[in-house]
Amino acid sequence: MKQLLRLALSLFIAVPLAGCARMGASNQAWSGEATARPLLLRQLQVLPTDEGARAVLLRLSRPPEGVRYSAGSRPARLVIEAMAADAGGDLPERQMPQDSAALKAVRVGRKNGVLKIVLEFSGEEPPPYSVREMADWILVRLGG
Repeated sequence: MKQLLRLALSLFIAVPLAGCARMGASNQAWSGEATARPLLLRQLQVLPTDEGARAVLLRLSRPPEGVRYSAGSRPARLVIEAMAADAGGDLPERQMPQDSAALKAVRVGRKNGVLKIVLEFSGEEPPPYSVREMADWILVRLGG
């Protein structure tokens, strides 16, 4: 009985410690891999919402460390900047292909560790909007 109690106690202590050691190592490998990748715009989707508004989904190559945004007029635009250490080298701004009537143009570039995404709209003023960050996604809700 005493041996069984010792075995149970040693397993109770050893198994969680072994699990923690493995978890820590995998977390370090994961975070190292994540920061080694450049910060890029991987995917752009424009979808209708149930309320008649539009959702612009921007998927990045990895989660940014911070996101800031501002609107401008003449031309109507929304500028989204995603920041990350080791974001990669500078990339000249280029226009992204998209086929949505909600957007006139989408431009993307990277400079000094900041990925800049510009959503251009028709007209002089941008529509009402909200921006939400979700891991490696940025959701922009337009209208309503």
